[in-house]
Amino acid sequence: MPEPVDGWASETLLLHGIDGRWRVLPMDELGLDDAIWPGHDTYGAGSLSPDGRWWAGRSRAGVVLLDLGTGRGEIVGARRWVSEVQWRDDSRSLVVALGDRPRTELLDLSGRRSTLSFRSGEASAADDGRWWSGRATDDGRWESIEWLDGTQVSHGAVELPELRRSQSEQQLVGVEVAGGRGLLTLQRSPYRTLDLVVVGVSTPELLAHLHLNARNRRAFRDGEWLDPETVLLQWGPGLVAWRPLEGTFARVMDVDLPRDGFASLDVATDLAR
Repeated sequence: MPEPVDGWASETLLLHGIDGRWRVLPMDELGLDDAIWPGHDTYGAGSLSPDGRWWAGRSRAGVVLLDLGTGRGEIVGARRWVSEVQWRDDSRSLVVALGDRPRTELLDLSGRRSTLSFRSGEASAADDGRWWSGRATDDGRWESIEWLDGTQVSHGAVELPELRRSQSEQQLVGVEVAGGRGLLTLQRSPYRTLDLVVVGVSTPELLAHLHLNARNRRAFRDGEWLDPETVLLQWGPGLVAWRPLEGTFARVMDVDLPRDGFASLDVATDLAR
């Protein structure tokens, strides 16, 4: 039986272009020190910038930033363990969670950093730059919250029947905002089911609800906005587009994920920018 591989040699980045071709990048070819490798089950697919130019990943010494046009990689940001990286819509800045302390930063490509007043995953930047978040209330509702200079401003709440029925097991694990709508990811123990809920944010209302069960499928992951009308999610062996207000689905592409290891997907959503 082969020995398990650790370090950057255990990670391979697969990039699928709009020309239909795959590019393969073994991460150990970037010349990164194995001492800053983040470890198994903490790495994932990283994050593609919406314009498709940049890829960002995690390490124990900052953000791994890769220019997909030149193939050059570098470490940017705080020289600490980074547990999560997510691009903002402008493709020029990143929301970075520092894993060794309860702190989240906004990092732009020039290297400037500013501390945010919330944890990574607690809020999402809308198209107009406003930060939105939400929380589950004790009576089974979701409260819409805008972050203004570190202050939380409530915009009201909407009842989520799925949350009311299983509040002791259901956890709000993600909020993404686009076009005035919030995409909520609710995960239920033992992590075999996922609920994606679309709500209005400035005036809370329930717009759509998708319940996923993985018992007879391969792994799924939470979705993300492809555009203000479409949610992209990893489901089964590939990517599926869900148009929540129409209640329709479309297969985007199939990906032959390895069965003997861990894989996750990300996508650049605004290549025309």
